[in-house]
Amino acid sequence: MKRIRASHLIVGIAALLMVMLAGTAMASNMAFKISTTVFRSPNCTTCDNWISLPFSSSFVGQNIRALCDSNGNGIGGGTTVDPADTVQFVTQQNSPNIDATTTHSCTLSAGINNPPYQPTRAVRLRIRAAVPAGNVQIIHVGSDVPGTQILLRKTGGCATCDNWIDMVYHTTFRNLRDACDTNGNGTVETADQIQFVTQQGTAASPGAVDSITTHSCTLSPSINNPLVQIGRGLRIRLKAAAAGDLLYSEPHF
Repeated sequence: MKRIRASHLIVGIAALLMVMLAGTAMASNMAFKISTTVFRSPNCTTCDNWISLPFSSSFVGQNIRALCDSNGNGIGGGTTVDPADTVQFVTQQNSPNIDATTTHSCTLSAGINNPPYQPTRAVRLRIRAAVPAGNVQIIHVGSDVPGTQILLRKTGGCATCDNWIDMVYHTTFRNLRDACDTNGNGTVETADQIQFVTQQGTAASPGAVDSITTHSCTLSPSINNPLVQIGRGLRIRLKAAAAGDLLYSEPHF
């Protein structure tokens, strides 16, 4: 019988553990905690951060006031303002007319401009002016639900119809171009319904949230096609020829 060297056995066990751990890390329905950078002066001027949230999170079923709670102690989302929280404004697109938005002030009454949070829709956060200059890290906990379909609107009273949506944290998207593939066959073609995909930042400066990069799905993939940024929302506009609203599934691990 051939003897197995101890070193070979150790390597084999290590490889097996790596495979098992990799499978666990990539499961899209596993709960996770992720830190999102919310950019702040002097790194930007207006500093409106369109951020992506997990499809399943503690915010589901609450109003957008809950997003004021940047330190996770549960106070910012209630009727009391926590001075330790850093978020000044939370903005969300209206439904069904997504051309309009509603902005809630975290320092005013919870009863003012505080609609229900819409899962799968990106939200815009602005940090308080009184917070010391510099970026802020906000922790979000949740999971991405397999099979979730996002409603991309083209009807309901909107004219421009730019959909700010969440991007799954386990996405297989590499560049903005990948988001153009609405039928999931791995290629961008005439049958796909998306015209433009936009994300904040540029290829040279991803953190430049005052700027945006828009990729046209009908032009060359080499034009305005930076890497996608995990934790950032995507803005998607359907083609003018699209018949109406579209249910969109994002590919993920």
